[in-house]
Amino acid sequence: MGVNPIADEIEFFNVPEKVNGNEDAVIDIPIDIVSQETNSNESIALLITAKAVNDSSSIDDIASIRIDGKTARFVQVGDTATAVIIVAASSINSIELFAGDAFGDIDLTIRADARDTATVLGSNKGDFGPAKQETIRLKITPEPDAPILELTHDNILAEASSDTPLGLSLNLVNPAADEQGMLTIEGLPDEVELTAGQRVGDDWEVSQDDIADLAIKADSDLQNDLNFTLVLKPSAELNGNTADGAVETIDVEWYAKGDQTLSGNYQRDYISSGSGDDVMTGGLGADTFAFTGEDIGILAHTDTITDFDVSANTDSIDLSQVLSATNATDADKQLDLVEDGTSLRIDLKPNEGSVRHHIVLENTTLDDLYGSDATGVSEADIIQKMLDDQNLILSSN
Repeated sequence: MGVNPIADEIEFFNVPEKVNGNEDAVIDIPIDIVSQETNSNESIALLITAKAVNDSSSIDDIASIRIDGKTARFVQVGDTATAVIIVAASSINSIELFAGDAFGDIDLTIRADARDTATVLGSNKGDFGPAKQETIRLKITPEPDAPILELTHDNILAEASSDTPLGLSLNLVNPAADEQGMLTIEGLPDEVELTAGQRVGDDWEVSQDDIADLAIKADSDLQNDLNFTLVLKPSAELNGNTADGAVETIDVEWYAKGDQTLSGNYQRDYISSGSGDDVMTGGLGADTFAFTGEDIGILAHTDTITDFDVSANTDSIDLSQVLSATNATDADKQLDLVEDGTSLRIDLKPNEGSVRHHIVLENTTLDDLYGSDATGVSEADIIQKMLDDQNLILSSN
């Protein structure tokens, strides 16, 4: 004769009403869960549910629980996350909760039952005891996370006659409502200023709201060329606590007015012409050749790009500061594409009248820009192809 196992009831003791902790921390939940059975074959199964109280995002990326060295990850659906764990013990004295990026008020419901197993007449038999549950309010204080600074360019080569955009964006990670981003910039020469922020000692500090449009302020009186490296240190601050992001650098070559030869390297270069006749070489990498109001004068100067890559999503010509056009149809009225021997010339007509500036693309044809035979293709269609391939930037891009 065999006797099947019967799982016993479990009891909760010393259940706290509320537990406090911090984001990214391990939160200890002191709780006693005891089975009335002391048989070594008995286990306790727990279904732990975390539900946001006010803000559904409170449980985003909540990580896991650990009991007696055994870990179970939360699975989130909507504003609720669940974790299931079975512990081979007749009692539990505490639960460790790994908060991850979760913060705010969370109701943690712990549902537990006993499991008893035995071998009866050569077969494995099991039984589940009655389930009981308790709910604890978790209050997780947010902590700042390391922000992510993204660079559009690795190097900048520009004439100082116009503001030179740095091409930066700062993104906070899982931010709390009061979390603030900041960028500290080292390496800016004393005679150089930025369009936003303020100098603090030898550094420059910029708040997050000003980072996207941050530029090196124009200095038409610059007499000598400057080479410097900007060291960019992003951070996030919350309630007096700070988290530092990865440090980035940008190499800058800043030139006085005049004819220049601007040569990039194998990285992403931002090369901006100025008031003279400039020769621009991007080198390897996806490069941006930018043109500003300083290029537009009574006399039509000529800038030459020696190695423009017509492949999609590589090199681009930025005319957003020169032309008011926002689409191919309007741009067709403000520029002409002219084949000149083995080169292609872009004649700029900002006012749809006389030509005010020339851009020469060496060893480039209309076929190259269009990606196939351009015979009979309208200039507007070629411009549209350049926009689609990100080879041309207008005000709307």
